[in-house]
Amino acid sequence: MADELYCYPGSIVLKNKMGVRDMEQLHETERKLTMLRILELLDKPVRGAFDLRHLQAIHAYIFRDVYDWAGELRKVDIAKGNMFCNAMFISIQAEEIFGKLKAENYLHGLEEDDFAVRLVYYFSEINRNSRKLILTTSLIN
Repeated sequence: MADELYCYPGSIVLKNKMGVRDMEQLHETERKLTMLRILELLDKPVRGAFDLRHLQAIHAYIFRDVYDWAGELRKVDIAKGNMFCNAMFISIQAEEIFGKLKAENYLHGLEEDDFAVRLVYYFSEINRNSRKLILTTSLIN
């Protein structure tokens, strides 16, 4: 879904720091730049409380070379096949997801099989809702 706040006029290409207006070229450039940032995170993770602010900080770090809005909550409603969370409910959705994770003690102490099941659940919820929580990019898609 194209929007004028995040996309170049008349296109679905996200406005970016390089001024790239070709979708394939943007995807390629984004993959290369974000890959380097993700590799850096392996050695020096973004510290946080496993909450929305932490997710935003990670997103900001990974995408800072590509988008001015990296790490910011989106300001418009978006859809990609299905409508994602309404922009005004993002914080509420995030509070619910991360609250559940906190209530499960961030999965500490679980047996390996139980940990894997819960990790998959939270990964899918955060991934699915990260599309709701933060403006998505091709890396998440």
